[in-house]
Amino acid sequence: MPVSVLFINATDDPFVPYNGGEVTINLFPNSPRRKPQPSRGRVLSTDESIRLWRKRNGIGSLSVSAHVPDLEPQDGAVGRIKTYADEERGTYVSLYKVVGGDHTIPDGSKFIAPKDIFDNACTAFDATEAIWGFFEHMGRK
Repeated sequence: MPVSVLFINATDDPFVPYNGGEVTINLFPNSPRRKPQPSRGRVLSTDESIRLWRKRNGIGSLSVSAHVPDLEPQDGAVGRIKTYADEERGTYVSLYKVVGGDHTIPDGSKFIAPKDIFDNACTAFDATEAIWGFFEHMGRK
């Protein structure tokens, strides 16, 4: 049975790489006392994950592509939305791509995370509202 899926992935995430690869937890990379971290596994690229879910759900081409308005240019991150849809079955695969964003949850607030801990905290949209809206309108009925 097809199931709708929502991804929110950032291109500059230092822990879960957008382009796939090793998952890392490296909070203090410049610390001289840093010990080697154990492997946390590998992840597929975001694009490959989208392809897999589209194939599983039998969804063809892109239905909607849009830019999220960049209301806070100083945060260093912008949002892009892509949605693939099978309207007949009511099944969707959507991606909020946070270009320039890191491992923070986009929240639409005026808060900008400290640059020494997080590079770019996206404030272009509120992830909680995006998730709620996706499943409210595109989830299984």
